[in-house]
Amino acid sequence: REAQDLDPNLQPPPYDQMGVFHGTELGFVFDFEPALDLVEAPPTDIYTESQLAKLIGSYWGTFAATGVDPSPDDTAVPAWAPFTKEEEVNVYLDTARVEASASGLKSDKCDFWDQHRVPVTAVFGP
Repeated sequence: REAQDLDPNLQPPPYDQMGVFHGTELGFVFDFEPALDLVEAPPTDIYTESQLAKLIGSYWGTFAATGVDPSPDDTAVPAWAPFTKEEEVNVYLDTARVEASASGLKSDKCDFWDQHRVPVTAVFGP
């Protein structure tokens, strides 16, 4: 549709009703404050979204710069252990908790895709 055909009165739903959508994580990865803390966190949360964004940025930035699984300087948060087939260790990042969890996070769904994935060489060649 052409832009002029769109209803000028059409408004997106309130941010707190939109749920998680593609690109939501970018505010956290790049610590983009206008996209953070738009919804009031429950009082039980231990991190604000801005604090969580700084932690995620630390994890991603260290990995991108060094290629090494990062361990933040803050000993209150878990080290990012390598993810291997034998030990599928996950780091759970949320405003309510940040923890390393044992293997098996959504393993049933991941196992499905492991069985149905197309090898890269089938798409791009050897």
